[in-house]
Amino acid sequence: MKTEPTTMQASEATRTTEAIDRATDTVQRSVAPTLGLCTDVPLYFRANEFVSFDHRRQDWRLVRGGSLWFDTYFNGLSVRRWKRTAHLADLSVRIAFRGRLTVRLHVMASGAVSTVIDEIELASNDRAMQAWPIPAWAGLDDGIVFLSVHALDDATLESFAFTTSTPPRRAVRLGLCITHYDRRAQVVPAVARLKRQLLDDPAFSGRVGLVVVDNSRNLAAAETAGATLVPNRNLGGAGGFARGMMHLNDEGSYTHALFMDDDASCEVEAIRRTVALLEHAVDPRTAISGAMLLAREPYRQFESGARFDGLCTPLRHGIDLRDPAVLAWNEREQLSDYGSWWFFAFPLKQAVGYPYPFFVRGDDIDFSLRNDFALVSANGVASWQESFAFKHAPQTSYLDTRNHLLHILHGYRGGRGLALYVTLRMFLIANLGGQYEVAKAAIMAIDDVRRGPTFFEEHADLAEPRRRLQALTRAERMRPLDLALLRGTVVPGPHERRRRSWLRFATANGHLLPRFFFTRRPARFDKGYLLPLRGTFRRRRTVVYDEVSGSGMVLSHSKRRFFANLFDYTRAALRLALEFGRLAKDYQAAYPYLTSDAYWREQFAATAPPVATTAG
Repeated sequence: MKTEPTTMQASEATRTTEAIDRATDTVQRSVAPTLGLCTDVPLYFRANEFVSFDHRRQDWRLVRGGSLWFDTYFNGLSVRRWKRTAHLADLSVRIAFRGRLTVRLHVMASGAVSTVIDEIELASNDRAMQAWPIPAWAGLDDGIVFLSVHALDDATLESFAFTTSTPPRRAVRLGLCITHYDRRAQVVPAVARLKRQLLDDPAFSGRVGLVVVDNSRNLAAAETAGATLVPNRNLGGAGGFARGMMHLNDEGSYTHALFMDDDASCEVEAIRRTVALLEHAVDPRTAISGAMLLAREPYRQFESGARFDGLCTPLRHGIDLRDPAVLAWNEREQLSDYGSWWFFAFPLKQAVGYPYPFFVRGDDIDFSLRNDFALVSANGVASWQESFAFKHAPQTSYLDTRNHLLHILHGYRGGRGLALYVTLRMFLIANLGGQYEVAKAAIMAIDDVRRGPTFFEEHADLAEPRRRLQALTRAERMRPLDLALLRGTVVPGPHERRRRSWLRFATANGHLLPRFFFTRRPARFDKGYLLPLRGTFRRRRTVVYDEVSGSGMVLSHSKRRFFANLFDYTRAALRLALEFGRLAKDYQAAYPYLTSDAYWREQFAATAPPVATTAG
């Protein structure tokens, strides 16, 4: 499929961006590292020593012999995604450059092995724009298409984009919805960045709008210039996104919604690609599920899509996106049940109902399970988030146990047996590991679910459960830690002898052993979801510490609390088993109302109307 190299001089290559945009439709623009967002270079490009990147100008300077490769997470184009989702008839590359360059087009289908499918030589003493058709596109079916650039003399690469002349199948007006609660330091610069890079872009005029739902009601209109500010009662993420979705429906001109976290911690290009995918998608049910990357390890993917089989299973978990060898594998299709609301775009007309009043946690799972969306993910469409493991505490244990139970009671997965298994998983490992407050919160969730759907109707703001959880949480929360507490701690190894593991199992991780069998030397662990049982065995104390934040907590072994929790869980689980059939009927009967327009309008009745803030 390789064509003969061609040379284009500036006289035939130079065009204005506007002229090219009129003739074609941009599918994907190049992305470069951005100060203040992400500067992890291998996510964007790879280069030899004869290339320098200018963060301010956002361009690449090459001297003779300089080479750039864009087989990266943010700059490779997903062949399978576009072929299966949108059926583009043709593809071209638009390159803005200066100097003399050889540009090659590659496809990488597996591993890090790539094939050159076309080549072009560009030359111009002044800034030039070159449109380059890709005849080989018709024969491609899989893999990642990417460019490499090689300097024949001193040159500058300003940008490039993949374009098509295939007309969009539909007009898309995407409403970006951000729910905010007391994070002014994050939301204000995020809104300013979205306005500067997206809302003010003439190419996206009329195609996007921004709605900020202010659950804390402490943002000023001047702080959200360019957005519609919606003051709202604090009903958590579920209520915030329900309010944003309702505003988009009432406004009438929006076709799709994009739910995002309040720091909008994503490349703006991810939103542009989302618009392009939705405009060209064959299936009107297409919804875009953005991946989650870890804020502390920007190159690490936590998940790209997920499954729910009673418990949540992240897909493509833990991979290092700096490695070109994993990118094609990351494109492989896997059955995904839901998209999370750190970045989730969906068609408003295809959506059945509004979010269930979970407050937070589980509303996104429920929404996807309920709706017949065609979920799509793609390299480069992602946002950075804090690890769930770092945030896990009694409150998240309560919320996770509660929402998992409700998905089962609503009839999406399993029945009584799965419900009991899930609650046991949520409770038992925490209780065995000495996280008694986390375990107690799981029991509290079971008891609250047993109170029936009226509990969720009456406690949409979660105020009363939050008070109980705050009273419960004494030791198991991260706070500034005196470093002296780390003195004398030991970090247990990842392995243990089989005889020791049998003893742990037989003694309920030491809770059946007399206290004199325990060592005084504390174990030390990094913050995670739950403590590894082998490391807490026969330890009187356990220290959890996070070096980045300097925070931690100290947990103490307690047989009294272990057996009290075990008794309370057994009682709650037996009652849940006996009442499961009745609860399932009650929850399923109440479900349509609790996700209805009427229910949510009643919750929002006392809040102020939206405020358009177009100045600035």
